[in-house]
Amino acid sequence: MKKFWNKLGDSYFSRIELGTLHVTYSNGTQKTYGNGELPEISMDIKKSRFFKRLFLYGDIGFSESYMDGDFEASDLPALITLFLNNSKTLAIKSEDKNANRLVNLLPQFNKIKHWMRKNSKTRSQKNISEHYDLSNDFFSLMLDETMMYSSAVFKKPDESLHEAQKRKIALLADKLRIQKGAKVLEIGSGWGAMAIHLAKERDCDVTTVTLSKEQKALCEERFKKEEIEKQVEVLLKDYRDLEGTFDAIIAVEMFEAVGKEYFDVFFKKCESLLKPSGVLVMQIITMPDQRYAAYAKGTDFIQKYIFPGGHLPSLAKILETTSSHTRLNLLHMEEYTEDYAKTIQLWHEAFLQKLDEVKKLGFDDYFIRMWKMYLSYCEAAFVTRNINLVQVAFTRDQNTHLNKGLVA
Repeated sequence: MKKFWNKLGDSYFSRIELGTLHVTYSNGTQKTYGNGELPEISMDIKKSRFFKRLFLYGDIGFSESYMDGDFEASDLPALITLFLNNSKTLAIKSEDKNANRLVNLLPQFNKIKHWMRKNSKTRSQKNISEHYDLSNDFFSLMLDETMMYSSAVFKKPDESLHEAQKRKIALLADKLRIQKGAKVLEIGSGWGAMAIHLAKERDCDVTTVTLSKEQKALCEERFKKEEIEKQVEVLLKDYRDLEGTFDAIIAVEMFEAVGKEYFDVFFKKCESLLKPSGVLVMQIITMPDQRYAAYAKGTDFIQKYIFPGGHLPSLAKILETTSSHTRLNLLHMEEYTEDYAKTIQLWHEAFLQKLDEVKKLGFDDYFIRMWKMYLSYCEAAFVTRNINLVQVAFTRDQNTHLNKGLVA
């Protein structure tokens, strides 16, 4: 069977047209594929079952093979980028399935598992906990001093992650269009950086909610250190259970955890919590509109191993939901896809530099390889714009409070 899988793999890799891939097979055979141009990547296939897993389970099989040590790559993000750049011939993306029936032949089990983890009220906290409650100390090894686990906004390539994160925080706060003393709701606390900025720099009263016990504990610690406990309330609560009204609402890369079954629930809840003059600001990872229907029917590595219950919306799906279920209208939108590729590149570098400390926290080699795959997978997806990042703002129609006084 090894000979069969290697032969099938050779035929598959022969479809590579862009870039150069040097492959060493499990039997020692070496072959080169592509057009001889950059990027040039080496791949060492230790076990021929790699091809079996790839063909049967698609990107999940590819990722699990890496996690189990079936192959090594000279540059994992670049390898995934090469595959994505050749997706038309390799047919590795969800919408390409009819072009190559060899890839992802048995997706049903993974689809069922993902369906069982959808973000109902009873399941949401468990889904969030599986990722965000790994360890505050673990995330601190990878993130900058702000502890923002979302894309920064860069002005230049050599800018520090810390400066870029501070710019992102200020940019989002500006888009809230708030005054001193405003009441702001943050859905998805993270580790408190946005709430700290809103309280200290904008003099607002902030209610921030999370489903992560680890995040709540660190938020409380940071708020006390910053002496803003009287201005900021952090709640361990589902957004669906919130009450009251707010001058503005912000959600930074939280919507990806809502789940497609609850898109309308989320926006209707935000509308009910928002004052007539209020603005909802969100930073969201999105799936291109043309790929969304195929993506929504499947399950990928990120959903299975990293963000259970997660689901990326398309921009069209977001706007369809707000227009069909609320009076919220799009006020503003900006795109920051390349910024996310840079952010993840810096996270990945920090992670690799601190592997000894990661191991001291109790994480094993399998976990480390899973996170290498996760970070590489995401970096490549943003670099190739297979997923995007947007900042959007919504408000109700007839919100004349936003007028600038240009018309008497």
